[in-house]
Amino acid sequence: MSEKDCFAYQRGACSVLTLRKCLGRGCRFYKTAEQLKEEQDDAMKRILSLDPLHQQEIYDKYYRQSGR
Repeated sequence: MSEKDCFAYQRGACSVLTLRKCLGRGCRFYKTAEQLKEEQDDAMKRILSLDPLHQQEIYDKYYRQSGR
């Protein structure tokens, strides 16, 4: 695997970190698109396991459009 396998590698640079130079597999944030998807799925399962009040708090904080 190379840095090109990382989900954040776009147009020869890191699209996530402010440090634009890709550090490849040595980067602490390196992960494949498949690993990213699995982590997102796990996070959503965790959120859905919470009571509705806590789910709403997370939605309000992270997903609600500002200005609404």
